[in-house]
Amino acid sequence: MSLPLPKFCGTQYRRSRGDGGGACDGNCDRTRHLAGHGAAPGELDSIHVGEVMTRDLITAKPEDQLLQMMDVMAENKIRHLPILEGDRLAGIISIGDLVNACRVVAEEENSQLRQYIAGAG
Repeated sequence: MSLPLPKFCGTQYRRSRGDGGGACDGNCDRTRHLAGHGAAPGELDSIHVGEVMTRDLITAKPEDQLLQMMDVMAENKIRHLPILEGDRLAGIISIGDLVNACRVVAEEENSQLRQYIAGAG
């Protein structure tokens, strides 16, 4: 029997002393946990993030290239990528962030090509 599960969004990153940290993706980790333990949606308040988070994180560095991050996210089927500077969380980049960055680059290239074509004619 499948239960209707509440809709979650986003990824929370957890880091505590002596812990490498982890990420909890609301749409995947919690759903897997609920399905595996037979928890009803009303029981979410009794589940701790540490019980359902992904511990083996795939991370990136601020100097990594956007296309490289897109490949990593696509190959691993992840939507959020923690960005680490050393062992410190510098930020989290999402698929939406990458798509927007690509859109901005494409718009700039498009504008330059239009200017070139208009000037060449």
